[in-house]
Amino acid sequence: MRLETNRSITAMNRKLDALRAGIRRDLRRELYSQKFSSFVGRAVENAHNAQFRDIARQYVNKSVVVTTTAGTVSGTVIRVADDFMAIQETRASQLLVPFRSTASIRPL
Repeated sequence: MRLETNRSITAMNRKLDALRAGIRRDLRRELYSQKFSSFVGRAVENAHNAQFRDIARQYVNKSVVVTTTAGTVSGTVIRVADDFMAIQETRASQLLVPFRSTASIRPL
């Protein structure tokens, strides 16, 4: 009886090990897939955009300094869209600043 119980336990452990290995393989395949990578990238970009969009909305018609990946921009926030803001630098110059390139927004 004891020998049968040990064999049953050993067989169940082998099945569990095989199941765990299959789960690890499938999870690894999914985590490293292009589809998952795109999903995570969009989620991060959307969170980043939402954060700066909310900040930019507070400064509509106000002067700001915006630090971007291309340098620093200053002017008046004249429009805020889902993924960018429009900055009036001078009377003749407007810039569209994408939130994905924004590092900080502060009042001038």
